[in-house]
Amino acid sequence: VPVPEDEEPDDENKDEPWWLEYVRGAVGGAAAALVAKALENALEKEQPEMLYQAVSVCEQDEDGEPTTETIEIPALKAPEAQIARLDAIVELMQAHKNLKQPICGQNNEKPILEGEWRTISFRSTETSPYGKSCLRKRFRYRSVSGLGLDALVDHWKDFTFESGAVIVSHKGHSWGTPQVWAASQSEGKRVIQHAAREAGFDADQVGEWGISSSASPRYGVPAQMIVDTRKGYWWISNRDGAANRPIVAYSPDP
Repeated sequence: VPVPEDEEPDDENKDEPWWLEYVRGAVGGAAAALVAKALENALEKEQPEMLYQAVSVCEQDEDGEPTTETIEIPALKAPEAQIARLDAIVELMQAHKNLKQPICGQNNEKPILEGEWRTISFRSTETSPYGKSCLRKRFRYRSVSGLGLDALVDHWKDFTFESGAVIVSHKGHSWGTPQVWAASQSEGKRVIQHAAREAGFDADQVGEWGISSSASPRYGVPAQMIVDTRKGYWWISNRDGAANRPIVAYSPDP
């Protein structure tokens, strides 16, 4: 701030230079600008992605681990980041309601898991509206069909489905608890029934279906899903034992 030479004060009782109040005003304005800039930076800062889970006490997944309901929050800026975390609370409360409560009696015996692992990786044909990459989903189950990898690839390579906010699962059978996010209940059942036919049974005749949904548009994004063929491979694999590395079949038409 340019400071002029002192002038005689108009007020004889004034014991400070006449220009000092202007300096105070300038300094106050600069401080206010710094505070405003700090707030602006805080709001512009992108909050990192977050993963929330509700873990069941009674139910188990195909690995024998506690069943989890997972909510993924992408990296967002304020205030969307805060809103997404608040929405996640509602989703976790619903997940808590859907899971069995810890009254684990002797009748809660789980079926013995049998068969070889099947892992089918899907990706969307378009990029996600909430990011710059395609959606990716992994679908897993056990099969006792005895089919080799070539036959497994033939069963899945041309399969497509529509993803969405409806969560369809199947439990109570030896193949684990496969789950899919689909556009509708019938679409989710179609995906699981396709897997069941390869696994050697009818999902309507054994076990039980589970249906839930997400009210948030950030989860269960609608998209057409196809089998992933990144790097020229069909991302379709089978494995016997969780410690073994999955075998991935090569795609002649990547």
